[in-house]
Amino acid sequence: MPYKTENSGIDQDNRVYWLDLLLVAVFCAAFFGFRLGSYVPLSEDEGFVAVTARETLDGNWIVPHFNTQIHLQKFPLMYWMVAGVSAVFGQVNEWTVRLPSALASGGIALWLTFLSTRMFGRLTGVVTGLATVSSIGMLWFSHLGIPDMLMTFFITACFVFLYLSLEHIQEEKSPRLTLFFAYSALALAILAKTPVPIPVILLPTLGFLVWLSLAGRWERIDRSSPSKRLTSTLVLTAKGLGFYLKRLHLFMGLIILILIVGSWILGVVLSVPDAIERWHEEYLARYLDYLGTSEPFLYDVPQIFLLTLPWSVFLPLGLTLPFRKIFKDRRFELMFIFFWLVGGFLFFSLPSDKSPYQILPILPPAIVLSAAGMVFALEHWLKRKSVFIIYTIIITVTLLALGIGYHYIDTHYSHLVDQYRVIAAVLIFAQFVSLFAYIRIHLLASVTAIALAVGVCFAVVWSVIPRVTDPNRDPRVAAKLIRNAIDTDSPLYSIGPAYPPLVFYLDRTIPQIPSDQQITKTFSMDNAGKKGDLTELELLNVIELLGQSERVYLITSDDRYQVVQSDARRHKSIFYETLRINKFYSEDKGLVIFSNRPAPATSPRTTK
Repeated sequence: MPYKTENSGIDQDNRVYWLDLLLVAVFCAAFFGFRLGSYVPLSEDEGFVAVTARETLDGNWIVPHFNTQIHLQKFPLMYWMVAGVSAVFGQVNEWTVRLPSALASGGIALWLTFLSTRMFGRLTGVVTGLATVSSIGMLWFSHLGIPDMLMTFFITACFVFLYLSLEHIQEEKSPRLTLFFAYSALALAILAKTPVPIPVILLPTLGFLVWLSLAGRWERIDRSSPSKRLTSTLVLTAKGLGFYLKRLHLFMGLIILILIVGSWILGVVLSVPDAIERWHEEYLARYLDYLGTSEPFLYDVPQIFLLTLPWSVFLPLGLTLPFRKIFKDRRFELMFIFFWLVGGFLFFSLPSDKSPYQILPILPPAIVLSAAGMVFALEHWLKRKSVFIIYTIIITVTLLALGIGYHYIDTHYSHLVDQYRVIAAVLIFAQFVSLFAYIRIHLLASVTAIALAVGVCFAVVWSVIPRVTDPNRDPRVAAKLIRNAIDTDSPLYSIGPAYPPLVFYLDRTIPQIPSDQQITKTFSMDNAGKKGDLTELELLNVIELLGQSERVYLITSDDRYQVVQSDARRHKSIFYETLRINKFYSEDKGLVIFSNRPAPATSPRTTK
């Protein structure tokens, strides 16, 4: 390629070998496929996916439904995939819910191996693949059946094909085929969760194109005065953007988006007349409402470092590579990854509502830069003596951290001391093996040792989750207690939104009081005391139910009922009296089942 020379000292073999992809795929199968099934119960978000996928199999393929209510907060691709896998294997369960995330994680590792090899050579490509497989964030979220990992897979695919398209433009080749795949990946990324992929891809791409428009043309800028400098810069930028945007075939991309995403949106709008209004409130209005400073602007910085450990140790160095003279011939590739990371970071940093899973789409570029920084540091920058000193410091810090951790585990989770010792032994052993492998064999052997150690530690951590989880919080236990406590055909309601895993494990609809529509109507009223209005709405619905049926069961938590009682006293005494007469409360914490009629002697009245 015309912009690559042999000045940077990076491996010039940028051919993608099937053996390299096979190595990464084996690690993916071992790490991402570890205990996906029922060993760990579904989380709340996974419960949403599981119930919605099950109702999709019941015929709701166009309009997603959760607990029989319309659920348009997320787009349907994840539900379709879980439903499709479940149809093949016979039922929706923990394994079928988590399989798409595991496959998407493996796909991301293979995409990054391919991309990094094309950009920086074979060694950096394989290191990137192994780093992706063994990053903490990738390991953890590969085991959660949520749409975010699937969306990240298609965003990564879009960036890979976008890079290939820009590469073809640089070489004056036609990018139509790669652009077709890039736009298709963008459409599927949107369909996987929300419209978030549009700004996540658009902002980095525009930033990179602006840089590309000015790169190598700085001498053309008129610096005789500030106004002329600004004018000439804008003119050069406009010409460059026009050149690249014309060759990116945006009209073709629009057609692809309309065909893939627009067809589903049309189907929903025809079935749900207020769908556009719902999406406006859920996405645009919600994003604008969250613009603020309740969380620091740089809140996601430590999250990125944490989720890409242990490889993020080299991320600061990787961020400097695009600006080093030695990498002048690789600046095109490095700046592409740099803008991918920075542009996505800026988008996710603006809202005040932040969480680790939201930044998954910017973990891939962080991993690539970390891997590139590691290869540069250990192969071309540091001397062997310096590496030995660095490893000594890392091992010393690790021992101190493990000692502090051991004291904490022994104090609070003494039954997990043996597992912690295994993790500590694996980490210490892996560091010595990694140092030996690097000095006596090769950097790749050292990286492999670290990846194996991280994978083993994750397996231990994932395996002890059931041991540290309160059994009373296990939705499978709660579902069993409820089934034993109520009649099969008795009405069952939930005060407030039903807990998704409980709905899934009970395998029945649990109508909520009040419904989503009632909640929306209450909170859209322009008056004060909305919490009181909602509480009154809940209690009115409860009283109505108590008078309708011979036996009505209501599910909630004890803490929630204490709040309802106190609000009821302030509003109308009849609410509290109704609760008192029907013993609609409990002093014990935990899940509680209430009935408005005496239960049979064989069926317990209250279950904790």
